Order: sequence, then C-alpha cells, then structure tokens
Amino acid sequence: MSATGVTPDERKAVGRRIDPETATVMWCYSRPDDRYFEGISDGSGDFLGRTWYAADPVERIWVHMSDLPEETIDRIVGPTTGDDGQTTGDDGPF
Repeated sequence: MSATGVTPDERKAVGRRIDPETATVMWCYSRPDDRYFEGISDGSGDFLGRTWYAADPVERIWVHMSDLPEETIDRIVGPTTGDDGQTTGDDGPF
C-alpha cells in the first residue's frame, strides 16, 4: 500500500477506467522520482517539475499520466497547436 492508498498495480487499473471525455486533469509540482509523494526517492530527481494527473470525476483517484494507457493520454491531450493555430507535432505536456 502506498501513501496515496492505492498500490502501483491498482493505479494502472484505475487509469484504464478513466474516461478521457469526462476526466478531470490537473497538475502540480513534484519530484520526478516521487510523483505520488510517497517519500521514495532514488536521488535522481533533486528538483521539482510540473507533473500531470487525471481522475475520473466520480472515483476521484488521481493517476499520473505515465500510468494511463496511451490511447487515453492521446484523447486527453488532443492535437497540440501553437499560437498560430497550426498543429505543432508536440505531444503536449505529458
């Protein structure tokens, strides 16, 4: 069990249940090697970075984007466009 109350295997299962059409998406700053704030660090992430999460609006278990299926990420992110409205080919913040 983790500090978030959800094991790593459970996170993957929760991530598969998130509907990208209704998902709530948020970000916060975290250490890249401790994205669930469990106090586990290998020392490689001695800085903070923007970390993105998604949750089902009913279940409300936040899942890091790296624990979501690729198809779900693609549907959440959608086409990324620059200031000129043209697709940039960038994969967005995730």
